[in-house]
Amino acid sequence: MFKARLESRFLIAYIYLLLFGGWILKIGGVPVNIGLTVLSLIDILPLGVWIFSNPSFRLGSKNFFVDTLSFWLLWILVLILLLFSGYRHGGALIPSLIHWGALIRYIPLAYIVLSVNKYIDIGDKIIRQFKIVAIILIVIGYLCIILGDKATFFLPLLPENATGERETLVGNYSAVFANTIDYSFILIIFYIIFAYRANLSSMTLLGISLFFFTPIFKTGSAASVVVFIIIFLYRITNKHRKVRYSIVVIFLLLFIILGYKYWDLVMLVIENARLSRLGMLTLTLPDFLSEMSFDTLFGVGNDGYVVLDKVNGYKSQVTMLAYLTDGNISAFGDVFWVALLVFHGLLGLSIIVFLYYMTFRSVTNKQYVDEKYDYNQIVKCVYFSIVMLSFLNQIIVVRSFALVFWIFIAITFNKVVYNNRSNENTTN
Repeated sequence: MFKARLESRFLIAYIYLLLFGGWILKIGGVPVNIGLTVLSLIDILPLGVWIFSNPSFRLGSKNFFVDTLSFWLLWILVLILLLFSGYRHGGALIPSLIHWGALIRYIPLAYIVLSVNKYIDIGDKIIRQFKIVAIILIVIGYLCIILGDKATFFLPLLPENATGERETLVGNYSAVFANTIDYSFILIIFYIIFAYRANLSSMTLLGISLFFFTPIFKTGSAASVVVFIIIFLYRITNKHRKVRYSIVVIFLLLFIILGYKYWDLVMLVIENARLSRLGMLTLTLPDFLSEMSFDTLFGVGNDGYVVLDKVNGYKSQVTMLAYLTDGNISAFGDVFWVALLVFHGLLGLSIIVFLYYMTFRSVTNKQYVDEKYDYNQIVKCVYFSIVMLSFLNQIIVVRSFALVFWIFIAITFNKVVYNNRSNENTTN
Protein backbone atom coordinates (compact mmCIF):
# COMPACT_ATOMS: atom_id res chain seq x y z
CA MET A 1 0.00 0.00 0.00
CA PHE A 2 2.86 2.39 0.83
CA LYS A 3 4.46 1.72 -2.56
CA ALA A 4 1.11 2.35 -4.30
CA ARG A 5 0.73 5.71 -2.52
CA LEU A 6 4.27 6.64 -3.50
CA GLU A 7 3.65 5.72 -7.12
CA SER A 8 0.35 7.63 -7.20
CA ARG A 9 2.05 10.78 -5.90
CA PHE A 10 4.76 10.34 -8.51
CA LEU A 11 2.15 10.11 -11.27
CA ILE A 12 0.43 13.33 -10.23
CA ALA A 13 3.71 15.20 -9.68
CA TYR A 14 5.04 13.94 -13.01
CA ILE A 15 2.09 15.43 -14.92
CA TYR A 16 2.93 18.90 -13.60
CA LEU A 17 6.67 18.37 -13.96
CA LEU A 18 6.44 17.38 -17.60
CA LEU A 19 3.96 20.06 -18.67
CA PHE A 20 5.42 22.98 -16.73
CA GLY A 21 9.04 21.88 -16.21
CA GLY A 22 10.43 23.79 -19.19
CA TRP A 23 8.90 27.08 -18.03
CA ILE A 24 9.99 26.55 -14.41
CA LEU A 25 13.58 25.93 -15.53
CA LYS A 26 13.53 29.06 -17.70
CA ILE A 27 12.27 31.42 -15.00
CA GLY A 28 14.78 29.76 -12.65
CA GLY A 29 17.57 30.97 -14.93
CA VAL A 30 18.82 27.54 -15.98
CA PRO A 31 20.91 27.70 -19.21
CA VAL A 32 19.08 26.36 -22.27
CA ASN A 33 21.47 23.49 -23.04
CA ILE A 34 21.45 22.26 -19.44
CA GLY A 35 17.68 22.70 -19.11
CA LEU A 36 16.93 20.76 -22.29
CA THR A 37 19.18 17.95 -21.07
CA VAL A 38 17.30 17.87 -17.75
CA LEU A 39 13.96 17.72 -19.59
CA SER A 40 15.24 14.81 -21.69
CA LEU A 41 16.36 12.96 -18.56
CA ILE A 42 12.88 13.45 -17.07
CA ASP A 43 11.65 11.06 -19.78
CA ILE A 44 13.54 8.23 -18.09
CA LEU A 45 11.77 8.63 -14.73
CA PRO A 46 8.64 6.60 -15.63
CA LEU A 47 10.83 3.69 -16.74
CA GLY A 48 12.58 3.63 -13.35
CA VAL A 49 9.31 3.82 -11.40
CA TRP A 50 7.81 1.17 -13.68
CA ILE A 51 10.67 -1.22 -12.88
CA PHE A 52 10.17 -0.39 -9.19
CA SER A 53 6.50 -1.41 -9.54
CA ASN A 54 7.54 -4.97 -10.54
CA PRO A 55 5.76 -5.20 -13.91
CA SER A 56 4.43 -8.54 -15.04
CA PHE A 57 3.58 -9.67 -18.57
CA ARG A 58 0.80 -11.99 -19.64
CA LEU A 59 -0.11 -13.63 -22.92
CA GLY A 60 -3.84 -13.60 -22.20
CA SER A 61 -5.80 -11.53 -24.73
CA LYS A 62 -8.35 -10.55 -22.06
CA ASN A 63 -5.82 -8.27 -20.40
CA PHE A 64 -4.90 -4.71 -21.28
CA PHE A 65 -2.96 -5.21 -24.51
CA VAL A 66 0.02 -3.06 -23.48
CA ASP A 67 0.28 -5.22 -20.34
CA THR A 68 0.88 -8.39 -22.35
CA LEU A 69 4.08 -10.08 -23.35
CA SER A 70 2.97 -10.19 -27.00
CA PHE A 71 2.77 -6.38 -27.06
CA TRP A 72 6.38 -5.99 -25.98
CA LEU A 73 7.58 -8.76 -28.29
CA LEU A 74 6.07 -6.89 -31.23
CA TRP A 75 7.66 -3.60 -30.12
CA ILE A 76 11.02 -5.37 -29.82
CA LEU A 77 10.50 -6.67 -33.35
CA VAL A 78 9.99 -3.08 -34.56
CA LEU A 79 13.21 -2.07 -32.80
CA ILE A 80 15.10 -4.95 -34.42
CA LEU A 81 13.78 -3.91 -37.83
CA LEU A 82 14.84 -0.33 -37.22
CA LEU A 83 18.33 -1.30 -36.06
CA PHE A 84 18.69 -3.78 -38.92
CA SER A 85 17.71 -1.15 -41.50
CA GLY A 86 19.99 1.43 -39.93
CA TYR A 87 22.91 -1.01 -39.81
CA ARG A 88 22.35 -2.05 -43.44
CA HIS A 89 22.60 1.59 -44.55
CA GLY A 90 25.36 2.55 -42.13
CA GLY A 91 23.05 4.82 -40.13
CA ALA A 92 23.78 6.06 -36.62
CA LEU A 93 22.50 3.89 -33.75
CA ILE A 94 21.47 6.61 -31.27
CA PRO A 95 18.83 8.31 -33.50
CA SER A 96 17.17 4.93 -34.05
CA LEU A 97 17.00 4.25 -30.31
CA ILE A 98 15.67 7.77 -29.62
CA HIS A 99 12.97 7.42 -32.28
CA TRP A 100 11.86 4.02 -31.01
CA GLY A 101 11.83 5.34 -27.44
CA ALA A 102 9.63 8.29 -28.49
CA LEU A 103 7.01 5.96 -29.93
CA ILE A 104 6.64 4.05 -26.66
CA ARG A 105 7.83 6.86 -24.36
CA TYR A 106 5.07 6.82 -21.74
CA ILE A 107 3.72 3.30 -21.98
CA PRO A 108 5.38 2.63 -18.57
CA LEU A 109 3.01 5.25 -17.12
CA ALA A 110 0.08 3.09 -18.21
CA TYR A 111 1.65 0.18 -16.32
CA ILE A 112 2.09 2.32 -13.22
CA VAL A 113 -1.60 3.27 -13.31
CA LEU A 114 -2.52 -0.42 -13.52
CA SER A 115 -0.19 -1.24 -10.63
CA VAL A 116 -1.46 1.54 -8.36
CA ASN A 117 -5.10 0.85 -9.11
CA LYS A 118 -4.86 -2.58 -7.48
CA TYR A 119 -4.70 -0.75 -4.15
CA ILE A 120 -5.90 2.81 -4.77
CA ASP A 121 -8.63 4.05 -7.12
CA ILE A 122 -6.41 6.63 -8.77
CA GLY A 123 -8.41 7.26 -11.96
CA ASP A 124 -10.70 9.99 -10.63
CA LYS A 125 -7.80 11.69 -8.85
CA ILE A 126 -5.77 11.96 -12.04
CA ILE A 127 -8.73 13.20 -14.09
CA ARG A 128 -9.28 15.86 -11.41
CA GLN A 129 -5.65 16.91 -11.89
CA PHE A 130 -6.16 16.98 -15.66
CA LYS A 131 -9.03 19.41 -15.14
CA ILE A 132 -6.90 21.64 -12.89
CA VAL A 133 -4.08 21.61 -15.43
CA ALA A 134 -6.53 22.45 -18.23
CA ILE A 135 -7.85 25.48 -16.32
CA ILE A 136 -4.29 26.68 -15.60
CA LEU A 137 -3.33 26.34 -19.27
CA ILE A 138 -6.46 28.17 -20.46
CA VAL A 139 -5.91 31.01 -17.98
CA ILE A 140 -2.31 31.31 -19.23
CA GLY A 141 -3.68 31.34 -22.78
CA TYR A 142 -5.96 34.28 -22.04
CA LEU A 143 -3.11 36.07 -20.26
CA CYS A 144 -0.98 35.60 -23.39
CA ILE A 145 -3.72 37.18 -25.50
CA ILE A 146 -3.83 40.16 -23.11
CA LEU A 147 -0.02 40.52 -22.92
CA GLY A 148 0.61 40.25 -26.68
CA ASP A 149 4.32 40.04 -27.53
CA LYS A 150 5.14 40.19 -23.80
CA ALA A 151 3.65 36.68 -23.56
CA THR A 152 7.15 35.36 -24.25
CA PHE A 153 7.41 35.39 -20.44
CA PHE A 154 5.41 32.15 -20.35
CA LEU A 155 7.48 30.36 -22.98
CA PRO A 156 9.64 27.46 -21.74
CA LEU A 157 13.24 26.70 -22.65
CA LEU A 158 13.16 26.50 -26.44
CA PRO A 159 15.16 24.19 -28.72
CA GLU A 160 16.45 25.66 -31.98
CA ASN A 161 13.59 24.28 -34.11
CA ALA A 162 10.82 25.56 -31.80
CA THR A 163 8.28 28.02 -33.20
CA GLY A 164 7.07 29.43 -29.88
CA GLU A 165 8.91 32.75 -29.76
CA ARG A 166 8.48 33.56 -33.45
CA GLU A 167 4.76 32.81 -33.35
CA THR A 168 4.22 34.73 -30.11
CA LEU A 169 5.68 37.89 -31.66
CA VAL A 170 3.11 37.74 -34.47
CA GLY A 171 0.13 37.04 -32.20
CA ASN A 172 0.02 33.23 -32.15
CA TYR A 173 0.53 31.86 -28.65
CA SER A 174 1.97 28.57 -27.40
CA ALA A 175 1.73 29.38 -23.64
CA VAL A 176 4.22 27.15 -21.73
CA PHE A 177 4.92 24.92 -24.73
CA ALA A 178 7.68 25.13 -27.32
CA ASN A 179 5.31 25.07 -30.32
CA THR A 180 1.81 26.39 -30.94
CA ILE A 181 0.55 23.03 -32.17
CA ASP A 182 1.69 21.44 -28.88
CA TYR A 183 -0.44 23.89 -26.91
CA SER A 184 -3.49 23.68 -29.16
CA PHE A 185 -3.70 19.90 -29.22
CA ILE A 186 -3.14 19.43 -25.50
CA LEU A 187 -6.10 21.78 -24.99
CA ILE A 188 -8.12 19.64 -27.40
CA ILE A 189 -7.44 16.53 -25.30
CA PHE A 190 -8.56 18.29 -22.14
CA TYR A 191 -11.58 19.72 -23.96
CA ILE A 192 -12.64 16.18 -24.89
CA ILE A 193 -12.55 15.18 -21.21
CA PHE A 194 -14.60 18.24 -20.19
CA ALA A 195 -17.07 17.84 -23.08
CA TYR A 196 -17.91 14.22 -22.31
CA ARG A 197 -18.87 14.76 -18.71
CA ALA A 198 -22.12 12.91 -18.02
CA ASN A 199 -25.43 14.83 -18.02
CA LEU A 200 -23.87 17.93 -19.56
CA SER A 201 -26.49 20.35 -20.85
CA SER A 202 -26.20 21.88 -24.32
CA MET A 203 -25.73 25.38 -22.90
CA THR A 204 -22.97 24.23 -20.52
CA LEU A 205 -21.27 22.40 -23.38
CA LEU A 206 -21.48 25.55 -25.52
CA GLY A 207 -19.94 27.64 -22.72
CA ILE A 208 -17.10 25.16 -22.17
CA SER A 209 -16.49 25.01 -25.93
CA LEU A 210 -16.20 28.79 -26.25
CA PHE A 211 -13.91 28.88 -23.21
CA PHE A 212 -11.54 26.39 -24.89
CA PHE A 213 -11.93 27.62 -28.45
CA THR A 214 -10.49 31.14 -27.99
CA PRO A 215 -6.95 30.10 -26.90
CA ILE A 216 -6.98 27.24 -29.44
CA PHE A 217 -7.88 29.69 -32.21
CA LYS A 218 -5.19 32.12 -31.05
CA THR A 219 -2.48 29.49 -31.53
CA GLY A 220 -2.92 30.06 -35.26
CA SER A 221 -3.08 26.31 -35.92
CA ALA A 222 -5.68 25.71 -38.65
CA ALA A 223 -5.46 21.93 -38.12
CA SER A 224 -6.35 22.17 -34.42
CA VAL A 225 -9.27 24.52 -35.15
CA VAL A 226 -10.70 22.07 -37.71
CA VAL A 227 -10.26 19.14 -35.30
CA PHE A 228 -11.90 21.13 -32.49
CA ILE A 229 -14.92 22.00 -34.65
CA ILE A 230 -15.32 18.36 -35.73
CA ILE A 231 -15.22 17.13 -32.12
CA PHE A 232 -17.61 19.89 -30.99
CA LEU A 233 -20.16 19.09 -33.72
CA TYR A 234 -19.82 15.36 -33.05
CA ARG A 235 -20.43 15.91 -29.34
CA ILE A 236 -23.31 18.37 -29.57
CA THR A 237 -25.16 16.15 -32.06
CA ASN A 238 -24.62 13.04 -29.93
CA LYS A 239 -28.36 12.52 -29.40
CA HIS A 240 -29.38 13.94 -32.76
CA ARG A 241 -27.97 11.62 -35.41
CA LYS A 242 -30.12 13.05 -38.21
CA VAL A 243 -28.73 16.53 -37.47
CA ARG A 244 -25.20 15.09 -37.49
CA TYR A 245 -25.67 13.45 -40.88
CA SER A 246 -27.30 16.61 -42.24
CA ILE A 247 -24.28 18.68 -41.17
CA VAL A 248 -21.93 16.22 -42.89
CA VAL A 249 -23.95 16.41 -46.12
CA ILE A 250 -24.04 20.23 -45.97
CA PHE A 251 -20.28 20.45 -45.48
CA LEU A 252 -19.66 18.03 -48.35
CA LEU A 253 -21.91 20.03 -50.66
CA LEU A 254 -20.22 23.30 -49.66
CA PHE A 255 -16.83 21.71 -50.22
CA ILE A 256 -17.83 20.54 -53.71
CA ILE A 257 -19.48 23.85 -54.67
CA LEU A 258 -16.62 26.04 -53.42
CA GLY A 259 -14.07 23.69 -54.95
CA TYR A 260 -15.78 23.92 -58.33
CA LYS A 261 -16.19 27.71 -58.12
CA TYR A 262 -12.58 28.37 -57.13
CA TRP A 263 -11.03 25.47 -59.05
CA ASP A 264 -8.05 27.50 -60.29
CA LEU A 265 -7.22 28.59 -56.75
CA VAL A 266 -7.62 25.02 -55.51
CA MET A 267 -5.21 23.76 -58.18
CA LEU A 268 -2.70 26.46 -57.26
CA VAL A 269 -2.86 25.44 -53.59
CA ILE A 270 -2.49 21.77 -54.55
CA GLU A 271 0.49 22.53 -56.78
CA ASN A 272 2.21 24.48 -54.01
CA ALA A 273 1.38 21.74 -51.50
CA ARG A 274 2.87 19.09 -53.80
CA LEU A 275 6.21 20.81 -53.37
CA SER A 276 5.93 20.57 -49.59
CA ARG A 277 3.90 18.25 -47.34
CA LEU A 278 1.48 16.93 -49.95
CA GLY A 279 4.49 16.03 -52.08
CA MET A 280 5.39 13.34 -49.58
CA LEU A 281 2.11 11.63 -50.53
CA THR A 282 2.10 12.33 -54.26
CA LEU A 283 5.84 12.05 -54.96
CA THR A 284 7.84 10.29 -52.24
CA LEU A 285 5.25 7.65 -51.28
CA PRO A 286 4.53 6.33 -54.81
CA ASP A 287 8.24 6.16 -55.64
CA PHE A 288 9.07 4.38 -52.38
CA LEU A 289 6.31 1.80 -52.84
CA SER A 290 6.72 1.26 -56.57
CA GLU A 291 10.39 0.31 -56.31
CA MET A 292 9.37 -2.73 -54.18
CA SER A 293 12.89 -3.19 -52.92
CA PHE A 294 14.33 -4.51 -49.67
CA ASP A 295 13.91 -0.97 -48.33
CA THR A 296 10.18 -1.00 -49.12
CA LEU A 297 9.71 -4.02 -46.88
CA PHE A 298 12.18 -3.31 -44.07
CA GLY A 299 12.72 0.47 -44.27
CA VAL A 300 15.95 2.47 -44.27
CA GLY A 301 16.15 3.34 -40.56
CA ASN A 302 15.74 6.90 -39.36
CA ASP A 303 19.23 8.32 -39.56
CA GLY A 304 18.57 11.75 -41.08
CA TYR A 305 21.31 11.63 -43.72
CA VAL A 306 20.28 8.15 -44.92
CA VAL A 307 16.60 9.15 -45.14
CA LEU A 308 17.33 12.35 -47.09
CA ASP A 309 19.65 10.50 -49.48
CA LYS A 310 16.83 8.04 -50.10
CA VAL A 311 13.92 10.43 -50.67
CA ASN A 312 16.02 13.00 -52.56
CA GLY A 313 17.38 10.28 -54.83
CA TYR A 314 14.03 9.95 -56.60
CA LYS A 315 13.43 11.70 -59.91
CA SER A 316 10.64 13.85 -58.44
CA GLN A 317 11.83 15.65 -55.31
CA VAL A 318 9.80 17.33 -52.59
CA THR A 319 11.15 20.87 -52.41
CA MET A 320 11.02 21.18 -48.63
CA LEU A 321 13.13 18.01 -48.35
CA ALA A 322 15.47 18.68 -51.27
CA TYR A 323 17.04 21.67 -49.53
CA LEU A 324 17.68 19.78 -46.29
CA THR A 325 21.29 18.64 -46.15
CA ASP A 326 22.14 18.69 -42.45
CA GLY A 327 20.32 15.46 -41.55
CA ASN A 328 17.43 17.29 -39.88
CA ILE A 329 14.34 15.37 -40.98
CA SER A 330 11.83 16.97 -38.61
CA ALA A 331 9.88 18.34 -41.60
CA PHE A 332 9.62 14.78 -42.96
CA GLY A 333 7.53 13.87 -39.96
CA ASP A 334 4.80 16.31 -41.02
CA VAL A 335 3.30 13.37 -42.88
CA PHE A 336 4.19 10.94 -40.15
CA TRP A 337 2.90 7.66 -41.54
CA VAL A 338 4.94 8.19 -44.70
CA ALA A 339 7.96 8.85 -42.49
CA LEU A 340 7.22 5.69 -40.48
CA LEU A 341 6.92 3.73 -43.71
CA VAL A 342 10.35 4.93 -44.87
CA PHE A 343 11.85 4.34 -41.41
CA HIS A 344 10.37 0.88 -40.74
CA GLY A 345 9.13 -0.36 -44.11
CA LEU A 346 5.80 -2.01 -44.80
CA LEU A 347 6.46 -4.65 -42.14
CA GLY A 348 7.30 -2.23 -39.35
CA LEU A 349 4.48 0.21 -40.15
CA SER A 350 1.96 -2.65 -40.21
CA ILE A 351 3.10 -3.78 -36.75
CA ILE A 352 2.86 -0.23 -35.35
CA VAL A 353 -0.68 0.22 -36.72
CA PHE A 354 -1.64 -3.20 -35.32
CA LEU A 355 -0.27 -2.32 -31.86
CA TYR A 356 -2.29 0.89 -31.61
CA TYR A 357 -5.39 -0.87 -32.97
CA MET A 358 -5.13 -3.64 -30.39
CA THR A 359 -4.65 -1.10 -27.60
CA PHE A 360 -7.79 0.71 -28.77
CA ARG A 361 -9.70 -2.57 -28.97
CA SER A 362 -8.67 -3.67 -25.47
CA VAL A 363 -9.92 -0.38 -24.00
CA THR A 364 -13.20 -0.06 -25.96
CA ASN A 365 -14.05 -3.77 -25.94
CA LYS A 366 -16.68 -3.13 -23.25
CA GLN A 367 -18.94 -0.09 -23.18
CA TYR A 368 -18.43 1.93 -20.00
CA VAL A 369 -20.20 5.08 -18.89
CA ASP A 370 -20.38 6.06 -15.22
CA GLU A 371 -22.07 8.93 -13.42
CA LYS A 372 -19.17 11.24 -14.32
CA TYR A 373 -17.84 10.54 -17.82
CA ASP A 374 -18.50 8.69 -21.06
CA TYR A 375 -15.10 7.03 -21.18
CA ASN A 376 -15.58 5.16 -24.44
CA GLN A 377 -16.46 8.32 -26.36
CA ILE A 378 -13.48 10.13 -24.82
CA VAL A 379 -11.12 7.36 -25.93
CA LYS A 380 -12.57 7.39 -29.46
CA CYS A 381 -12.19 11.16 -29.74
CA VAL A 382 -8.68 11.09 -28.28
CA TYR A 383 -7.72 8.37 -30.75
CA PHE A 384 -9.13 10.51 -33.57
CA SER A 385 -7.34 13.68 -32.48
CA ILE A 386 -4.06 12.08 -31.42
CA VAL A 387 -3.41 8.70 -33.03
CA MET A 388 -5.18 9.11 -36.38
CA LEU A 389 -3.94 12.67 -36.84
CA SER A 390 -0.45 11.67 -35.81
CA PHE A 391 -0.29 10.00 -39.21
CA LEU A 392 -0.56 13.55 -40.57
CA ASN A 393 1.88 14.92 -38.01
CA GLN A 394 4.08 13.33 -35.35
CA ILE A 395 1.66 14.21 -32.54
CA ILE A 396 1.81 10.82 -30.82
CA VAL A 397 5.54 11.19 -30.03
CA VAL A 398 5.23 14.69 -28.49
CA ARG A 399 5.78 14.53 -24.73
CA SER A 400 2.60 16.28 -23.57
CA PHE A 401 0.25 14.27 -25.81
CA ALA A 402 1.89 10.92 -25.10
CA LEU A 403 1.74 11.62 -21.35
CA VAL A 404 -2.00 12.31 -21.26
CA PHE A 405 -2.80 9.68 -23.89
CA TRP A 406 -1.22 6.68 -22.15
CA ILE A 407 -2.38 7.65 -18.67
CA PHE A 408 -5.98 8.14 -19.80
CA ILE A 409 -5.98 4.88 -21.79
CA ALA A 410 -4.90 3.00 -18.64
CA ILE A 411 -7.50 4.79 -16.49
CA THR A 412 -10.27 3.84 -18.92
CA PHE A 413 -9.17 0.21 -19.01
CA ASN A 414 -9.27 0.09 -15.20
CA LYS A 415 -12.77 1.56 -15.21
CA VAL A 416 -13.96 -1.02 -17.72
CA VAL A 417 -12.37 -3.96 -15.90
CA TYR A 418 -13.60 -3.04 -12.41
CA ASN A 419 -17.09 -2.28 -13.73
CA ASN A 420 -17.26 -5.73 -15.36
CA ARG A 421 -16.03 -7.41 -12.17
CA SER A 422 -18.65 -5.57 -10.11
CA ASN A 423 -21.37 -6.67 -12.52
CA GLU A 424 -20.17 -10.27 -12.40
CA ASN A 425 -20.12 -10.24 -8.57
CA THR A 426 -23.60 -8.74 -8.49
CA THR A 427 -24.87 -11.41 -10.88
CA ASN A 428 -23.31 -14.20 -8.84
